[in-house]
Amino acid sequence: MAPAYDRRSRLPPLRGPRQRPRRRRHRLARPLLPRRCPRHPSGQPGLPRPPQPWSPQERLHFDEVDRWNAEEGGYAHQHATKPATLAAALLDSPVGLAAWIGEKIAAWSSQHTSGEPDFDRDLLLGTLTLYWTTRTIGTSLLPYWAYRHHPNTALPADDPPPVPTAVTVFGGEAIPFPKPPRQLAERYFTVTAWAEHDTGGHFPAIAAPHLLAPTLRSFFTAG
Repeated sequence: MAPAYDRRSRLPPLRGPRQRPRRRRHRLARPLLPRRCPRHPSGQPGLPRPPQPWSPQERLHFDEVDRWNAEEGGYAHQHATKPATLAAALLDSPVGLAAWIGEKIAAWSSQHTSGEPDFDRDLLLGTLTLYWTTRTIGTSLLPYWAYRHHPNTALPADDPPPVPTAVTVFGGEAIPFPKPPRQLAERYFTVTAWAEHDTGGHFPAIAAPHLLAPTLRSFFTAG
């Protein structure tokens, strides 16, 4: 049986890829990803909660985050607290692996007019095959564990670096993520460009390359 880990654990036994130093030169945010915030160990999507006071828009956003997390955040808590236990099960069953990943692909993708996810079945099967043949589902869970157990990974609020930052928020997921207000992002980054789209979902490079590519090109060639 795979061991469980608590706050006293320094490192889980599953070794992930080496962490690269955080670079702040330019940052383009895709749909704001579910991440672990040490102030809120149960998990939440998007940016960490800054110290109060909050604006009405920020408070409304975090109320929505709480509702989302109550219904959709169980996977993140499992990743962050028992990654090796979960990995043992997923590495033992291709059906279990497909269910664990496929449910999120379907929920976080934007949709075709037919109702099918923009993340098509061939790509899903290729993704599942990659995880299964390389046996890397366990290491893919470790960032959640690290965010929970290493508080210094949290972004500092109200002290944004001077680096120009572009943020693009994509929507259209089958189960929508809470979308942050710009003023919340500005507490963490020097936001010089902001855009919102009602499609693209969690995987805009797949679902909406016609929106993502021009954004990347224009921002990184602006000088």
